[in-house]
Amino acid sequence: MLAPPALHTACQEGQTRYVRELLALGADPDALDDAGETALFYACEYGHAGCAALLLAHDGGGEEHAPIALRAACRRGHLACAELLLPLVAPRHHDVALRKAAENGAVHVVDHLLRRLLAVEPDAARGLLPSALFSACLYGSDACVRLLLQHCEPGHRELITACEDGYTLCAEALLAHGAARSELNGDEGALEVACAAEK
Repeated sequence: MLAPPALHTACQEGQTRYVRELLALGADPDALDDAGETALFYACEYGHAGCAALLLAHDGGGEEHAPIALRAACRRGHLACAELLLPLVAPRHHDVALRKAAENGAVHVVDHLLRRLLAVEPDAARGLLPSALFSACLYGSDACVRLLLQHCEPGHRELITACEDGYTLCAEALLAHGAARSELNGDEGALEVACAAEK
């Protein structure tokens, strides 16, 4: 296996000065490493917004790579990186970014994405909420469940998922917002979790 390109390593380690120097020397901000990732991906994966900003100023990212970097930033809860990328990424990619933040419990990122999406494209944002709510339930991110429930109604699959996986706090939040226990269709384990959550 080859060593990663110097620009990728500098971005992963947050070495802003070295990134600036490499770019001034002509390093390609869109070069891929052996894993097929750009330096922008590593800057966002590790939360180095300064490095990400330098790459973006040198036209790094582009339509192909910016959505991947946005997902990485959201998944890891790096809001500063996500803020840099959101204006550059087509709205069709916001769904995955919101789901990644929700499933990983990055409440501050979910909150920011919701505010931004609801302000800019309220109808589209409301369409994204059910899949984000499901992802939060699937991974037991109860704080994200509570936040998302402020903007959408729970469905049956969210309650079933939370209960089947034993996420009592998620089930409690869903039940408090009107999810019906009757939707569990006699699944004894899920019903037990739901009953415990109702107490």
